[in-house]
Amino acid sequence: MIGSHFSRFYAPEDRERGLPARALAIARAEGRFEGEGIRVRKDGTRFWAHVVIDPIYSPAGELIGFAKVTRDISERKEAEKALERAGMTVNKNTVPFDEKSPFVTSGFRVGTPALTTRGMKEPEMAELGVLMAKILDDMASEKTILEVREATAALAKRFPLYA
Repeated sequence: MIGSHFSRFYAPEDRERGLPARALAIARAEGRFEGEGIRVRKDGTRFWAHVVIDPIYSPAGELIGFAKVTRDISERKEAEKALERAGMTVNKNTVPFDEKSPFVTSGFRVGTPALTTRGMKEPEMAELGVLMAKILDDMASEKTILEVREATAALAKRFPLYA
């Protein structure tokens, strides 16, 4: 909110640890701060956020303030957790040719080298894609999570690490 100190959007415990001041110091020293963490909405609810803070300088080179952009990434975090509960480990990565910063992840990455080392090929990758979509379409369903977890375990069993 214009005119309000940005620290109001940090959780009290983060303010006590000096996180807002550190973010500004990093932005000033390095020309930008990017990070993820819990933030607080105007109504007091908490959410996962991706934050970018840029220093703003006058034409004379004096620091006159900061610009901050906060993006709600709660849904992505929920998706990661749902996939983990289903036995799928993914990590955050950029998507090829994405114009966004590498710190703003646009997708999940499945460790295909680990899978191909086990002997999995395109049909198994497609199977995993279907299972991932099933989870992402119904993240709140424990029944779906369990079904996909069992299917993932069965797939892994067909391709043991040490055959």
